[in-house]
Amino acid sequence: MATSDLARRAERQEWFLERLELCKVVFDFTRENVEDAEMSARNAKFATLSSLVVAVRTDYAVIDERVIKGIFEVVAANAFRDRLTPRPPGAPAFDPEEDDPHLMPDWEHLQKCYELLLSFFETPIASSKLAMPHLNDRFINDILRLFYYEDPRERNLAKLVVHRLYASVVGVRRRIRSAIEHIFNWATYDDTGACIGIADILDVLAGIIHGYSVPLKEEHCAFFKNALLPLYSASAFAQYAEELKYCVLKFLAKDDNLASVIIKRLLRYWSKVNSTKQVLFLYHLEEVLTLITPEQFNLCKLGVFRKVAECIKCRHFQVAERALHLFADGRFYTIVASEAAEAYPILVPALNKCIQQKLHWNSLITDIANHFCDKLKEANTEQYHRAISTQKRKREHNNETHEREAKWQKLEALALRNKPDIASSALTAPAIMSSRMDSADDDVFFYPTEDEDDDVSHLEHSRFTKKKPLLIRRKSLLPHDSDIQEKIASFAKDKSLDRYSASEHNPMDSSE
Repeated sequence: MATSDLARRAERQEWFLERLELCKVVFDFTRENVEDAEMSARNAKFATLSSLVVAVRTDYAVIDERVIKGIFEVVAANAFRDRLTPRPPGAPAFDPEEDDPHLMPDWEHLQKCYELLLSFFETPIASSKLAMPHLNDRFINDILRLFYYEDPRERNLAKLVVHRLYASVVGVRRRIRSAIEHIFNWATYDDTGACIGIADILDVLAGIIHGYSVPLKEEHCAFFKNALLPLYSASAFAQYAEELKYCVLKFLAKDDNLASVIIKRLLRYWSKVNSTKQVLFLYHLEEVLTLITPEQFNLCKLGVFRKVAECIKCRHFQVAERALHLFADGRFYTIVASEAAEAYPILVPALNKCIQQKLHWNSLITDIANHFCDKLKEANTEQYHRAISTQKRKREHNNETHEREAKWQKLEALALRNKPDIASSALTAPAIMSSRMDSADDDVFFYPTEDEDDDVSHLEHSRFTKKKPLLIRRKSLLPHDSDIQEKIASFAKDKSLDRYSASEHNPMDSSE
């Protein structure tokens, strides 16, 4: 290299270092009364940052290790400092739909710092050995921490920085995925107000998933199961539901064997009381069912049918409507028709109950249920009538059980009213429960009853199949009176004497 070129290179490096040193100065933009000198310094810093952005793009050949260090120090001084927001520590977490975001007052300077970093990542130097010492775990965590701030402009630029870094530098990809997994786990299990930038991180992750090779690596599948799917269980799920669905479908497009895993996790994390989350889960379930293969659906079909039936019987209008609209999807209707032997005994009673008992105040739900009930009847009349007859038998059996239990309750009330002091001690719960273990054949049993059409999920169904304490009463525990027992014994003795005296006057009876 010629001497003139070396001199120019050294001169440009000194130019970079001088201006980077000026940009490390941070001004307080929260003060209202600002002196003219400070205002001039702010404007000078903004102009210097703008010139550095252009110089890095056009004259990156002169950038050496000192300049790289200066660039990272400028970004750290301006963007990675602790910036407090006006939200007090005890206040509720930021809700993008309800609260106005806190906009950073020094956004002009921050924007230029992010543009400087983006310009550097566009150069070939970003992936060289000179930059690797600065692209450590601390820098990656600081970049991802930018998603914690409420200003949407800052989160949008942070998305560009992370995506550009992931695409330019191969050596940091594993560490970026590990840091994202840590944030997802914190948002899932901490439950003290999830990171407001989860949706933005999922946008970045969608671009990362798009570049995965097929078949998926084991580490990518582990990230999907251990970090991405648990986000369904977070309390702030509604804030990033659309972005999460897009990432899940991206994974499913790469490997269709993940469909059963997704559905099982949906059934596992299904909310019991949050109707908004139930509706969103039904949307996600519908999307997954459009891409699932028959082999994968066989692994989770009973759980899907039970959950859809449970949602049809839900008293919340939107949940029931969304569940009924699954039948309007040609894919789900085809699945139900092909799996009639397993689907009809679960879905037909739910539809029939929705029609007959009129669970919903809105007649639209009843009309939709009646429409799809007729369609299922036309698709497979035999299975339909079999499901209806089974439902009728269960109802009759449960009615008999209710009547038997009512009779026993009346008997207990009569016993308590006749002899309250004796009956209460004989019919107490500990005496009844302790006699279960050694009950004889002449014991009387009655069981707790269930709703005849309550097709619950698999976990709830197992609750009824477990061995329960039987409510029984042994004959030895029936109410008794000592005076009455003595009279009965005396009467039996008198009867035996009468028979003996009669046998003495009748020799024929005695000989026999």
